[in-house]
Parts: sequence; structure tokens; C-alpha cells
Amino acid sequence: MIFLTFLTSFFMMINSNHPMMMGILIIIQSVFMAINLSLSFNFNWFSYMLFMIYLGGILMLFSYIISISFSKQPLMKKNPIFLSLMLLTIFYTQKESFLEFKKMKISKMLIVLYDNNSKLTLFLMAFLFYIMTGVIFITENEKMSLKKG
Repeated sequence: MIFLTFLTSFFMMINSNHPMMMGILIIIQSVFMAINLSLSFNFNWFSYMLFMIYLGGILMLFSYIISISFSKQPLMKKNPIFLSLMLLTIFYTQKESFLEFKKMKISKMLIVLYDNNSKLTLFLMAFLFYIMTGVIFITENEKMSLKKG
């Protein structure tokens, strides 16, 4: 179910052309990624920290893009493939046999894969968190908008 919703939001992002719509869809995808990570591992703090770091970077990027982009209506293209994918997602979420994702023993396989690089991942998370807080302090001290003029 999570994978199909993730796939649907990906196709929505491909069909949209407004930066605000793309930002909202990337935030939705990061929420689904955090949910998937918390279901795969036994600890939730990893997915929470990854989501917060990802969200901080994405929000800063899209706030800059939205401030410099001209105002246009957030329209989505009408695509029959996209509409059929949305209907397929709704149909499959109703079935109980599809929701037995937990029985695939994916969490044990992911722990084996990510156990080797856990120190590097923790270092990168701490580094990105440090950079994010530094950028926040720099932008708070300046008290000016992103767009001049």
C-alpha cells in the first residue's frame, strides 16, 4: 500500500509543473519514506531524524524557488495513465491480501544490508543536521527576504 501511494505521488510530481505542488509532493514522499523505514526497522528515531533533515533541506530549497518563480496556477495535466494508476491504488488498498507486506521478511534483509554502513550513515546524518542548523542561524541573523528588489 505504501509503495503504491509512493508511486502515485511520483507520477503526480511528473505531471505537475508548479514548484509549490512539487514541494508538497516531495514532502508527501518523504513522509512515506519515513513510514516505510520505521516499519522496516525496529527503531523509529532513524526514520524521524532522516525525515527532519530531509524536510529541512527541501523546505529551504522550495521556499527559494517559490519566492523567485512568477505566479501561475498550480494545474495538473490530465493523463489517463495517471488516473488509472490512482484507481488501481484505491482498488489494491481495499484488498487484505495485498496488505500482508510484513510477512515478506524484508526488515531482516534491510538490517543486514544497512548494518555495514551504519557508522557512515550516522556521521552523515549528524553532519547534515549540523549544516541545517548552521543555515537556519545564518538566515535568522540576516532578517531579509530571499528575493531582492
